[in-house]
Order: sequence, then structure tokens, then C-alpha cells
Amino acid sequence: ETKAGILKKGGRAVLYPNEPSVETVLKDVCEERNVTYVFPEFDKIALEKHDLTGQIFSYGKYQKLFLPLLGEHQLCNAAVALSAIDLLNQNGWNIEETAVRDGFAQVAWPGRFEVVTMSPPFIIDGGHNPQCIETLAENIEKYFPNRKIIALTGVLADKDYEEMFDPILPYLSEVVCITPPCPRALPAEELAVYLNGQGKVAIACEKIGEATELSLRMAGKDGAVICFGSLYSIADIKEAMERK
Repeated sequence: ETKAGILKKGGRAVLYPNEPSVETVLKDVCEERNVTYVFPEFDKIALEKHDLTGQIFSYGKYQKLFLPLLGEHQLCNAAVALSAIDLLNQNGWNIEETAVRDGFAQVAWPGRFEVVTMSPPFIIDGGHNPQCIETLAENIEKYFPNRKIIALTGVLADKDYEEMFDPILPYLSEVVCITPPCPRALPAEELAVYLNGQGKVAIACEKIGEATELSLRMAGKDGAVICFGSLYSIADIKEAMERK
């Protein structure tokens, strides 16, 4: 109900489909405030093709749009954006389809299943909570089935990292642990001890640059490197990759 505070009287809203109890609250607030609302229909998203460069999909009158972002959840986000565009056009705007196509084709979200290199695939994902990691695990299963996965990861000590790792551990072959550049970071050695206790081969590295090099060597030509965990590490990992 607190989130619904953004809904203004007489306005318009596109509402992300959610649990029935949440949708009921949103609908009640919309009706109370005379807000015109629409829920996108995710079951009408048609994925035509996808690979590590992006996804081609159709939704309603929009056919074969290209989206550089990966993952089913990004198609849902795209459907929300398209619904908002349609709602604006119905209320006096003139957003042409060519602008929509160009906008989608140029969208970028650094740090969200971002493909840094293709050979071997080196992916950076800023996921650091169980929900984000579940989505990351789904993407690993979708884009890298039966492939050796090396994780490059570091976490903060005050986060529930044990719960965070649960969804993704089955997909990881080996792990390279780092200490994020943050005072609240969990030391790489402690993370490695925890992951070893979970049956994973985990190696702690003192420097992020060395960890990046090691993860690439461990992946080899047939594997893939997935970087996730603390957002504090992303800049240093990207810098290490640029120096290669």
C-alpha cells in the first residue's frame, strides 16, 4: 500500500503483474483515486530468438523487436514499457514505432548479465540477493547448459550470503573468491572456507586483477565466467578486463 502512494488522482498507470493480494491493493487504490490502469499480459510475449547478443521478441502489435538485454525477466520489463508507450499514445502522445524499435535496440543495463567478452564468455551480474541470484541461475541454465561455470564472487559480511548462494551453487564448477573494496566486505578467505564446506572448490585471491586472470584460465576455451555478488567489485573487475 505504501508503494501505491505514487499513484496520483486522475492519472494513468501501468502495473507490473504481481501476487493477487498485491494486485488487489493496487486496483483498490486506482479505483479510489480514479486512476486508469493496465496490467501487461506476459503470456502474450513471444520470444522468437535469443543468444548472448540479445533477444528478438514480439508483443501485441510490436513484431520482432530486438532487445540487447538477456533473460525472461527483461522481456517482462519490455512488455511493461510497451504498455506504457501504448497508454501514452492513447492520450495524445505520438511515439512512432521506429522510435520504439531504435530505443529498444540501443538499451543497455551495465552490470545486469552483461556480456563483457565472448571467448570465453565473461558475464558480470550485480545480483546480490536471493531473488536476483535465482534469476541469474535461470540465465545460466538457459544460455550455458552443460558448460563449465567458474564463479568470480565476493560479498559483504552483513549480508545473508549463505541464502544468496543457495540457488546458484548447483551450477558452479569452481569458485574464485575476492574481497570487495568496501569496509563491510567479507574476506575472500572466509568466503572460500564457507564454499569449500558446501562441497565447492573455492580459491581466495588477494587482488581482483589476479582473480580475474585466474577465473579466465580456469574457464578455458570451453567454460564461462560468471561474476556476481557485491556491486562494489564491478568497476575493478571491468578495469582488469580492459587491461587484457
